[in-house]
Amino acid sequence: MTDMEDYRRLILQTGKEEKSAPKETEKQASAQERRRETANHSAQLAPLRKKIQTAEKLMEKHQSKLKRLDEKLADPDLYVKDPTKATQLAKKRLDTEKALAEMEESWLELSGEYEAASE
Repeated sequence: MTDMEDYRRLILQTGKEEKSAPKETEKQASAQERRRETANHSAQLAPLRKKIQTAEKLMEKHQSKLKRLDEKLADPDLYVKDPTKATQLAKKRLDTEKALAEMEESWLELSGEYEAASE
């Protein structure tokens, strides 16, 4: 009787292995599909991510320009020696400050779009 029981276990075990094999294949296919979808989603977000990086670089340039203008405008002799130049620098500073504010607003909008698309 033990031979029969061994044979029975062998047959039942083989059936289980055959049934579990397709599940593993399905899991692998499912994982591959998820990776493919993730890659496609990342590719779709790439242009938006690039715009955000460009905006960040421009903001850094505007901030650096503001710092240089502030250093020049901090010199009290400038207003005595060359008031016209002081006025021009003040106007450049105002224009740069406006450009920075616009770029920051654009960056916020782009970042919001990116986060919404990432969800």
